[in-house]
Amino acid sequence: MSKNIYDILNDYNINFDELKEEGFNDIEKKKIKCNIKKSINKNSEKSSMRKKIIIAATLVGIISIGLIRTDVGATVVDNIKKASYDIATFLGIKKDLSPYKTVVNKTLSNYELEIQLNEVILDNDELIISSTFKPKDTKLEGKSISLLPEIIVNGDPLGVTRVGGLGEVVDESGYSAAIECSFKEEEFNGDLDIKIIYRDMFIDQEFKRTEPITFEFTTSSEELSKNTKKIELNNRFILENGAELKLNKYTSNAISKKIYYSIDRKNNEEVPYYIELKGKDNEGNEMIFRLNNGTSGGGVLKLDNKESKISETATSITLTPYLIQFPVESNKSNNDIEEINDNNLLQIGEEFSIQIN
Repeated sequence: MSKNIYDILNDYNINFDELKEEGFNDIEKKKIKCNIKKSINKNSEKSSMRKKIIIAATLVGIISIGLIRTDVGATVVDNIKKASYDIATFLGIKKDLSPYKTVVNKTLSNYELEIQLNEVILDNDELIISSTFKPKDTKLEGKSISLLPEIIVNGDPLGVTRVGGLGEVVDESGYSAAIECSFKEEEFNGDLDIKIIYRDMFIDQEFKRTEPITFEFTTSSEELSKNTKKIELNNRFILENGAELKLNKYTSNAISKKIYYSIDRKNNEEVPYYIELKGKDNEGNEMIFRLNNGTSGGGVLKLDNKESKISETATSITLTPYLIQFPVESNKSNNDIEEINDNNLLQIGEEFSIQIN
């Protein structure tokens, strides 16, 4: 596959009138328009790396995006072979994650698609899903397909703030992908009954509702939560418009390193911000916490395991905050990308340190 998931999403031109016909109201359509996801052009020089801010379709209940590409005329295989790509591979982590993941390894299908749910990890406010897709309907061969599942925990639908792809592999098993699905921060305890429903998708950029495919299983975040370090923060930065950015918490575990923030807008206009924290640990390893997901009131900055590493023996990290604001609406078409160069980011405060060990 020559394009990654972000490049393909950039090609989408969502017709919001068609969404209305499919039962989405104006509020939901606005959520689609206003939600954002960034990706990194890794082919650029590090000193001028550009962040792509893309519009991602994220409704209440939509948790992930997967792409399927098959060769036209390929033979349809009835049963998907077990995928050999686990979540650790997609995350760029070389540690054994078996204590924290639930292996589902279950295959279900409808008249159009066959989906194998491989394994999942619940990392507090993120559900990471590894799955393999294959079309059954020969009319879908050679088409790009974006699946939009729903997630329900203990009978309650989760409000989702961001979806994003971690990577994809195409082989004889089909299209294998790992997706991370962010939702409003929750504190989950004990065993959780999870339901994932696939019914909405885009086929070559056109929205379609298909016969539901539902996976049900039980998982737990208890082991990972027990091994998650949480450090309370109280770092505050005043923005040009008078709003206050506050860093509230740093969390670290085998899966992720995150910094949670909130914004007190002081009754100012709710313009979204792209935020980064750049710095290094006390052993000199450079790192960037990038915006992972956010709303007008706050969000999460996350370290990319494939791009940055914190030494296991490091005792502190020192970071400097940078920010740029961008408009919610623009006169550009729905599939245009706002490109942000490092030089556009403004430093909004002095460096600060977090004692991590």
